[in-house]
Amino acid sequence: MGFQNLGQINVLSGNQSRKLESAGITGIDSAPKTFQGTENISSVLVFLKPEALFQWKKIHPKEVAGTSIGLMDFWMKESDWDRILNIQDENPYNFLALVEQMLWNEFKTVEADPWISCVIKEIIATHGTIRINDLAQDVILSRRQFGRKFTERIGISPKTFSQIVQFQYAKNLAKEKNKFVDIAFEAGYTDQSHFIKEFRKHTASTPSEFFSFDKDNVPFLQE
Repeated sequence: MGFQNLGQINVLSGNQSRKLESAGITGIDSAPKTFQGTENISSVLVFLKPEALFQWKKIHPKEVAGTSIGLMDFWMKESDWDRILNIQDENPYNFLALVEQMLWNEFKTVEADPWISCVIKEIIATHGTIRINDLAQDVILSRRQFGRKFTERIGISPKTFSQIVQFQYAKNLAKEKNKFVDIAFEAGYTDQSHFIKEFRKHTASTPSEFFSFDKDNVPFLQE
């Protein structure tokens, strides 16, 4: 979720640019997007657990997957947003505290589905490399039943979610390692081509372009 009481944020996807609502939610997406803010922006970003929306009931995870929706379209009252805007010239911590209190009041009674919470933890613990068939067998479901139940609760398929988790893990490894071949191996990609293909899918660029590493240190990315 994002709340901007000053400035504006646009989302760039390919050659298209779209203005985001000042108070909105962006769902899980495996496609690359760029968020661009204006100068002097004041914004609070709140990252929800993947399983949070299903039990919230205000909006279905599938409705927001891959897109952004204004909160006032389905939940927030204009009076609540006006109250936030009225403190825009005060201490920014007041803005943060008001958003925090509003979300606490909304989510404090929401409990995550224990089934999906367990599955999500397993995917994250294995950095997205666990086989979907193994996950399905663990919860005594067919792969098809498992996929349908997962997508219903998260908004995207278990395969897509696992690919995102694996990519995020590989991206974080770059803080510790400066050779892409080492990153690809530790993140569990089958080979160099697989790593580059997945990186392009999530960032629309090669690893060397994204991290701006010295190509002399990346022998398999010479072009």
